[in-house]
Amino acid sequence: RSAVGLNSREPNGTLEVWTYLTSYDSAVSIAQGPYHGACAGWTFGLSVSATGQFQASAWDAFSMNSGTVTVPLNAWTHVAVTWGSAGAKLYLHGVQVGSDGNTGMPASGYGGSVLVTSGSGSGHIDELRISNVQRTTFALPAGAYPLTLGATGTGTGRVVTNPAGPFYLPDTVVTLTAVASPGSAFQSWAGDCSGTASTCTLTMS
Repeated sequence: RSAVGLNSREPNGTLEVWTYLTSYDSAVSIAQGPYHGACAGWTFGLSVSATGQFQASAWDAFSMNSGTVTVPLNAWTHVAVTWGSAGAKLYLHGVQVGSDGNTGMPASGYGGSVLVTSGSGSGHIDELRISNVQRTTFALPAGAYPLTLGATGTGTGRVVTNPAGPFYLPDTVVTLTAVASPGSAFQSWAGDCSGTASTCTLTMS
């Protein structure tokens, strides 16, 4: 654990960091408050849930999460939360995965320190940056590709990816499996997959 003397109370701002997770158990969290263990005064928080969901909130301002999109394991991933006149937004590797229309900013609370907490060897961070500019684009090095999934038709179902995504390093082999809901039936793939078999294998590039 470490605390740095930064303050995220700005009308427009961005908090961004690179993270490497080997598990979702006690991964990484970043919060603004008085000191570790304080029972009050926490006004900003960014964390990864036990199921890999990326989430961020600011007291009396915004609350948002990445929905079904999870932070990948065993890969360096850029995560960011921004706030300001365009509302609050969440980004994973430069792709927007969540938003809140509230234009508020993190409150000052009882202190201006930003506390970074990492689990026992399961989470690492690099290049933590806090700025008073609401960024909407990020200059990121080539490293991970997003896998975008969609569905058409009147039925329902889901696609299971192995390994779990949605971001993958180049040349990663990903197996997609279509799982139709009861009463629905899978028909065929489109886009980079083709055919009527319920599974498809892709090489990310």
